[in-house]
Order: sequence, then C-alpha cells, then structure tokens
Amino acid sequence: MKILIAGVGFLAALGCLWLWQAEKAEQKRASQLVSLEESVADLAVLETIMAYTPKTRPSEDKTTSTPATVTEVKAEQKQKQKPKPKPADSEVLLQPILTDHYFLYRPEAIVDYIKVVIDEQRLYAFEQGKLVMTELISTASTGVNLPLENASDYPHNHLGTFSVLSKNKDAYSQEYDCPMPFALGYHGGHFIHQTESKYYHLLGQPASHGCVREGPEIAKWLFEHTPIGTTVEVAPSNARATLEEPWMLKAAG
Repeated sequence: MKILIAGVGFLAALGCLWLWQAEKAEQKRASQLVSLEESVADLAVLETIMAYTPKTRPSEDKTTSTPATVTEVKAEQKQKQKPKPKPADSEVLLQPILTDHYFLYRPEAIVDYIKVVIDEQRLYAFEQGKLVMTELISTASTGVNLPLENASDYPHNHLGTFSVLSKNKDAYSQEYDCPMPFALGYHGGHFIHQTESKYYHLLGQPASHGCVREGPEIAKWLFEHTPIGTTVEVAPSNARATLEEPWMLKAAG
C-alpha cells in the first residue's frame, strides 16, 4: 500500500515538473515573439525615416563630412560665398565693333596718337603704333586749311601737330550755342567732340565751324580712352600709309 502511495506521489511530482517546464517554454516563446514584433516595428520606423531623408545629389561630393562645430560651419559657408577669381586684365579679349560710322578694332586700348585726315573726313586712333579705331568725322564746312600762324573768323581747320590739353565731358559752346559732349581740346577753340543728333547724317563730309565732330558712342569711347597729353595730328591726307589691317584700308576708302 505504501509503495502505491509513493508511486502516485512521484507521478504527481513529475507531472507538476512537466507543467512548470511547459509554462517556462511558453513564456520564452512569448518573449521572443514580443522582441520580434519590436524589431519589425523599429524597422518600419527606420524605413519611414529613410523615405523622408534627402538623398545625396550626383553632383554633390559624397566625401564631404558634416562640420562638427559652429566655427567649422561658418568657415564652410564663407568658403562657399567666396567669389570666383576674375581673369586678369591681360586675359580679357574684347571683340571688335563695326558700325556704319566707326570701326573699334581694340576696345581695351589706351590711345596715344590721334590723326585727323581732312580729305578723308576720318579720324584714326593709335596705341603704340597700332591702329585701334577709325571713325567718320566732320571738319570745317568751308574746307579751308590754315597753318598755326594764321587765323580766321570763318570755319577753318588748323593743320599741324598738337596735344590734348583739356577734357570736358559736358562742354558747351557759348559762341555757337551748342553742346559739345566728350570734348577733347587740342588748340585754342578747336575740339574733338560728339556732335548733335541732327548732324549725324553729315558725318563723313565737312560740316563744322572748325572742330572735329564725332558720332555717338565712339565719342564717349575716345574721351575715356585718351589721356591728357595725347598727340593730335591734323593733316590734309596720307593716313592710309599708317594702316596695318587690310580690311581697314577698305573701310577707309
């Protein structure tokens, strides 16, 4: 009888042990399931974050690291805002400008010699012996050419070699009551200056009181590129011998 009771007790204890182990296994599986669900949730959050994270553009440098300090950020911004270096003056090549009234061959030039040719009604500008500009002009309407020692109350040209003595952007002739913009004074009351628009159509033929009249735009260029002291020669002819460019020969004809 005692043996039977002991056997029943042993079986009961064994059953309890089995139930306890089964419960532990179930708790472990439940814990693993929770961990798996948490991992899946974390992955979903990560995918959402990645979807809204800006992607690196192909043109951007992927090796660039993010600045770690405010100082580094400011330094990087300053570097980005730094303007690109401009080419040196010697690298700037301006194109010739060709119009009906003037041919500006070297727009960047500084004029050191001006030659006015009466019979061509044309002005030539040079830099170190090279032709940089030529334009149609109007000299004295009478066509009278006088040497320096002679004077006249009538329109006339003074022949000879002079120098630019004065520059006046807003000159005005009280004697003839007319504006003379961009005036280069070279002898007494004689100037090289822009004429009025009503006289533009006369460029290329004698029409002035004695000054050398110029058209628009080119008068401003000559004024800005001709320093005080520049030589001015007023001659009856022979400027063609100084031309270097074949196309200028045609233009001067």
